[in-house]
Amino acid sequence: MRGDFLQSLQVFVRVAESGGFSRAAAQLGMAASSVTASVQRLERELGAPLFLRTTRKVRLSADGELLYERALGLLADAEETRGLFGQRGGARGRLRVEAPSRMVRKLLAPALPSLLEAHPALELELNSNDHRSALLEAGIDCVIRVGATLDTALVARPLGHLRMATCASPALVARLGLPQQPQALAHYPAIHYGGLPIGRPEHWDLSCPETVPMQGRLSVDNTESYVACACEGLGAIQAPAYDLHDALRSGRLIELLPEYAPPPLPVHALYPAQRRSSRRLNAFLDWVTPLLAAQQAC
Repeated sequence: MRGDFLQSLQVFVRVAESGGFSRAAAQLGMAASSVTASVQRLERELGAPLFLRTTRKVRLSADGELLYERALGLLADAEETRGLFGQRGGARGRLRVEAPSRMVRKLLAPALPSLLEAHPALELELNSNDHRSALLEAGIDCVIRVGATLDTALVARPLGHLRMATCASPALVARLGLPQQPQALAHYPAIHYGGLPIGRPEHWDLSCPETVPMQGRLSVDNTESYVACACEGLGAIQAPAYDLHDALRSGRLIELLPEYAPPPLPVHALYPAQRRSSRRLNAFLDWVTPLLAAQQAC
């Protein structure tokens, strides 16, 4: 199969998944005119229109949908075949991964040299994002999610669990007393994450049969602010232990009720099924799995 045909298929798939020629061009690092020309060349070669174009969006035609399914298989087979003859050089090509910003800064970035040294031909775009992106539209190959996974359209590969901790500043503990039992936490103000509760009570997440109500009038939308506000004595928080490690070690935070710590949070890698055979993706997952699995014991 000709290399330029495979390249045209790659461009076609990216346009289909991103929903537009300009977005595909940005993700591929190509000029928009080159993306358009590549798709037009493929349409002429196949003798069929592949996209239905309107002023607002681009969507696959019936022939385009048929080609899309075949193209995914062809590209996966081509990558697997190349991998059979390039094992010594490791994974190669560009991989786009998205993960929570604190996880990137605290866990992934310090360990990245080992991944890049093992795969010298691998190019990694590592996006730090605390908000959920649409994988296909954004051209992302894989996202790391903490907590429950709800997107059944994606493959969810377990990566491990994150130990959780409940913390507050020494000043807040001095004012309210060190909790000895879960119910004592009800007297602590909470810092909420992602918005104040409206019309429904929230409770502290503790490993005990009791329900402990949570009350607080401050909310933040990112982990940096969450930890910073806790260090300033504005309330207690619950977060993954790796997020709190520096503040706990320096004494800016104190762990509360460690014997009733919140249940560990599951971590998954989510990716489209068509990426399953990607050697680049599997190299990344094989590297990150033990890294995150070790956090349960931290």
